[in-house]
Amino acid sequence: MYEEEQLKKIKISIIDTGKGIPKERHQFLFDSGLKENSEDNMLGAGYGLGIVKNLCSILGTTIQYSENIPNGSIFYFILNAK
Repeated sequence: MYEEEQLKKIKISIIDTGKGIPKERHQFLFDSGLKENSEDNMLGAGYGLGIVKNLCSILGTTIQYSENIPNGSIFYFILNAK
C-alpha cells in the first residue's frame, strides 16, 4: 500500500523596525558586500544577507523580503520538515 508522504513546513521570519530599505535597492538586497549607507554610523560589511542567501540555497529554499509597513523589513524563508 502506498502512503503519500506529507511534508510540514516551517516558516522562519526576521522582522525589524528600522528605517526600511528604499525600493530602488530591493533588487540588490542579497548581493554580498553591498551595504546600505547609514546616517546613524552603524558598522557592518554588508555580507550578512548574501551569506543567508547561500545558506538557504544549501537548505533548498530561498530567502524572501517584504516591507514592514510603516517602517522596517521582514525577511523570511520556509523549510520543509518531515
